[in-house]
Amino acid sequence: MKHAKTLIVMFLPLLIVRFATPWIPQLHLSFWEGLPFSVLALILVLALVIYQHTRAISSAEKLFVMLPGGLPPEKEAFILRYEQWLNAQLLEYHCSFRFGMAQVSVFKQKDQPRYFSFLFHSFTSCCIDSFFDASGNLETSNSGSNGLYQHPRGYIQSFPKCPPPELWQRHLEGEQYLTVNLGWRLQPFAEPYANHLIATTNALIAHNRTQSLWPFRILYRFFVTRFAIRNKSIAQQLAGHKRL
Repeated sequence: MKHAKTLIVMFLPLLIVRFATPWIPQLHLSFWEGLPFSVLALILVLALVIYQHTRAISSAEKLFVMLPGGLPPEKEAFILRYEQWLNAQLLEYHCSFRFGMAQVSVFKQKDQPRYFSFLFHSFTSCCIDSFFDASGNLETSNSGSNGLYQHPRGYIQSFPKCPPPELWQRHLEGEQYLTVNLGWRLQPFAEPYANHLIATTNALIAHNRTQSLWPFRILYRFFVTRFAIRNKSIAQQLAGHKRL
């Protein structure tokens, strides 16, 4: 059903131009002549979808629900496949929650502000976050969809379908680059993780909404930027000026 809705949104403008233009005497456009108008209509529709979605998550506390009992058994079974690896990295279970439609299980590394998350939505992915001084952060994900929202002082690495052990190593390499070359230092936060996540999410969305034409900027990142940073380390991104 989700994919059907996506297809409808994508092709509805094309269908409108294809079947409506012959009935508009002032235009008399063929399908190909009307194609630019279809593309423009599609861009406007997608920008509207982004606008509505971003407004919906601008108050993260309304979408955030703690799951003290953990995730459903089938999702916990998936996580158990990595139990030995998690233990080897000193990653301990921290919390579970639901954010919108996504269910998330978070593991925290002992004595370090590093968090490894399993995310279950329309597909399963992993995300790693490290937090630094002056509100800096590094996010490394294998979902392929991160990078839509620009962090005022953060970096994103995207390695689609990368297995958790390799993703962890990539994250540590990116972290090392930031500490050695930019002088960043890991810094734990005193507040509960849930409160911190809500606060940082709200700040992130608020920052992006202050940018001019922000729905179109996010649309550009969806179609261009997120592909430009795929499988590129922080060092490669900065060398190629792919700063988000």
